[in-house]
Amino acid sequence: MKAQRRTVGGGTEGGKYSDRVLLTLVVPTRNEAENVPRLVRELRESLSDLDYRVVFVDDSTDGTPGVIRDLAGEDGRVRLVRREGAERSGGLSTAVTRGLDLSSGASEYTCVMDADLQHPPEKVREMLETARRTDADVVVASRYAAGGSYAGLSGAARRVVSAGSKYLAQILFKEARKTSDPMTGFFLIKNEAISGIQFRPTGFKVLLEILVCAPDLKVVEAPFDFRARHAGVSKATLRQGFDYLTHMLSLFWYVPSAGRFWKFCLVGASGVLVNMVTLIVLAEVFDAHKVIAWMFAVGVSILSNFLLNNAFTWRDIRHSSRIHFFLRGVLAYPVAVMGIGANFAVWYPLVKYVSDEFPYYAIFNLLGIIAGTSVNFILSSRLVFRPSEPRNLDPSA
Repeated sequence: MKAQRRTVGGGTEGGKYSDRVLLTLVVPTRNEAENVPRLVRELRESLSDLDYRVVFVDDSTDGTPGVIRDLAGEDGRVRLVRREGAERSGGLSTAVTRGLDLSSGASEYTCVMDADLQHPPEKVREMLETARRTDADVVVASRYAAGGSYAGLSGAARRVVSAGSKYLAQILFKEARKTSDPMTGFFLIKNEAISGIQFRPTGFKVLLEILVCAPDLKVVEAPFDFRARHAGVSKATLRQGFDYLTHMLSLFWYVPSAGRFWKFCLVGASGVLVNMVTLIVLAEVFDAHKVIAWMFAVGVSILSNFLLNNAFTWRDIRHSSRIHFFLRGVLAYPVAVMGIGANFAVWYPLVKYVSDEFPYYAIFNLLGIIAGTSVNFILSSRLVFRPSEPRNLDPSA
């Protein structure tokens, strides 16, 4: 009963809405009393002939809940989900995921947008039409796509932070490169496409988590002009910046496919340490021949890399048997040798025919390492840790 009292306009917070609609708009709010009426009015005007509802997930400390209740009394399509106390933990991200959870199964599409009117309500119809025309799983309203603008960001500092966080996400996660604006808070998603995904929301960038957790989604962009805030003040804080970095680390660590190349590089760096320690111990402690010590060091570091890649980089790739695991370990050696060969093939000609003076040979060595690492990663992905294919398509197997 407590959950029912916190939800105004129909339905219950603990379950799905009984009436299914085409589109649910999820709007997280915190102290947006001056913006909510205009947002509802503009949505009503632009979506007049569509079957939709607006769900406000509210954490406000001002009169915003009362304003939304009044609007819900006038328009049955407006719903309020009021969060109290510990429910607010996680802030904007958990507010969005609560709305996504409520809309799942209750509508075909969900659009997430802010209440401050920086996300133009009239854009929602275009995003919905784009999704239906292209059969996209996600339509991203992008500030950085051709025809878009981020002029509404207040001050040079916020623009730098916005661009920097975007590029950081795209460097770390290849899934973020599907869109020019993976950090936007304005997007439309087909509910069926994210059914069953368990989110770990931290910070305020839910779209990035959706892209990383469901890497096969079809993504289409819709450029838009990011407008200046209509009323109220921005909720951006230094703490949100810290939460963003924490979220990035969480996705990197907990999602097996996320940032796989960088995980591979971390394992490779540990392999350098294993190689050096083995070489020095064999040569200095056991007085082994330097060449023999080097060969053992290379062999041990390759084995170390394989085991760590199996447990960390490709931990989502399972082995069909112990023999399969052993064969993959054996295959890791020629793959590593080909990586070393690629390194040498880049480094040696540059040193021989360009310059062997400092700092050129060091720069060429770095280029060789990049080439060798890339070749090793590609071959490891396609050969050593290639997903096992079932021998038959029997669904009961």
